[in-house]
Amino acid sequence: MLSTAHILTGAAVGTVVANPFLVILISIVLHFSWDAFPHWDPDYEKWPKKEWYQVASMDLLVGFLLAFYIVGNGLNLNVLLGMFASILPDIITMVIKLGKIKFLEPYITFHKKIQNIAKLKYGLIYQVIVVVVAVFIIKMSMVR
Repeated sequence: MLSTAHILTGAAVGTVVANPFLVILISIVLHFSWDAFPHWDPDYEKWPKKEWYQVASMDLLVGFLLAFYIVGNGLNLNVLLGMFASILPDIITMVIKLGKIKFLEPYITFHKKIQNIAKLKYGLIYQVIVVVVAVFIIKMSMVR
């Protein structure tokens, strides 16, 4: 799943959950849950590295900027924790891959196994739904 959807999910968790440890736990669990649903992702194993890094960097930037914009004055530690924790599983994957940390490769195998990759058109539809729901939760949590 794209980082933008994960980041907005984490921000939504951070707006509704008061306990920072639960924010982290729920955001990480939701990361793996969302990855199990059909979604599209750039294939870092098949794309040229430079192109993949550009797309991944833009995705992260858009995710963070969008979350900051939507959360606005509601930005707090829990929201930041949720945003970071929601992409932590992918950060761990990249650290293991780039660092060539062999003994942690079972984590990559697990993370890869739960991925439910779909074609671009259908894979993005699910992510748009996740983003819309996350934005709705963020906005509703700020009404109270």
